[in-house]
Amino acid sequence: VSVAFTTAIILIAAHIALVRFQPMLSSRAMAHTINRITAAPANADAQLMLYGDQADGSSIIFYTRRPALLFHGATQYFSPDPTTHGQIFGSSMIWGADYPDAPHIFLSDQDLLRLWGAGPRKFLFVPGDFHDHVQSLLQGRLFPVQDLSDKSLYTDRPL
Repeated sequence: VSVAFTTAIILIAAHIALVRFQPMLSSRAMAHTINRITAAPANADAQLMLYGDQADGSSIIFYTRRPALLFHGATQYFSPDPTTHGQIFGSSMIWGADYPDAPHIFLSDQDLLRLWGAGPRKFLFVPGDFHDHVQSLLQGRLFPVQDLSDKSLYTDRPL
């Protein structure tokens, strides 16, 4: 009886923690926002873009079922976080990006500047480490859609 009671308490506590920390662990709410906006025929062909590591926004790709362009998704970068002391981080997709048959989805800041605001609506997912960089890069051309934990979702034109 005590083992069953303890197990039940642990499962209830784990469920409460999952509900409480879901915004930090998942981007499902942002994906649902994208799906709701793209349900309108005028936005059906919207493009999804992720800035930084694909692993930070993988749940957006999963829940929207859309392909995504990755900006700096296949590069090594210095973290702007002062607590890392200039440590070099690598993307989770850096190894596969160099294969000859890799899709052309790994893009640079210049590509982002060229694509942003042109063609169909764009959604840009930005994790916390890159907020300042992306805001300085696309200053005045970012329209916030949703903030969740330390992640932000932007679009290239007003909703």
